Amino acid sequence: MKTIEEKGETIHYHVIARCNNRRRRLKGKKDCYRFLAYLKEYMSKYSVIIHEYVIMPSHVHMILQVLSEERLAAYMHDVCLAFSRFYNRNHNRRGHFWKRPFWRRPILDDRYAICCLRYLHRNPLVAGLIGKAEDWPWSACATYTRGRSNKLIELHPSYGLFGGTLEERRASWRDILASDHIPIEAERMVFDGRVKTGSRRYRAAYNVVTTAMMTHLFQRTYR
Repeated sequence: MKTIEEKGETIHYHVIARCNNRRRRLKGKKDCYRFLAYLKEYMSKYSVIIHEYVIMPSHVHMILQVLSEERLAAYMHDVCLAFSRFYNRNHNRRGHFWKRPFWRRPILDDRYAICCLRYLHRNPLVAGLIGKAEDWPWSACATYTRGRSNKLIELHPSYGLFGGTLEERRASWRDILASDHIPIEAERMVFDGRVKTGSRRYRAAYNVVTTAMMTHLFQRTYR
């Protein structure tokens, strides 16, 4: 698979913003809609493209495309600050809303991008919040699986690997999300931001995740 850089695109990042003290504060519709509004508000200022977001009760996952790490930091600063002020004002609270700093990891190739996107889409499902990944209202999963309109995101370029037409890609992605071919614990080590990149544990987990994904894709293609 090609690297993202070989495709001539700007930097892609997997980003996680966590609520302070792991509190489950992102549960109300008004709060989630407002967070998405701030993501959109600052996009043009920092030339950010959003490929995916998943708002969970205690944290938010995003896949963002930016021109530099400095712009990513500035974008996340403005989004998180604006939301924390809104939340504290509307919930009559004080103090830090977010655990700082936010976590980020560059996405350097299609293999990581595909596995990461799958992990994000399945996050609410694995957490027991819904029965189907695309039913979670606070992600763009249904855009990838059903073609639901979502003006906030652009489909990730790695998604183009799954078939020549959009419907073929959607069918492939529904199959990938429905399958349990990747061990959950290995996914968490790679994508939840708690294991240091480059460590032995990380490398072992990454090999398990990507090998399982590639095996599944090969079997799906030639079955």
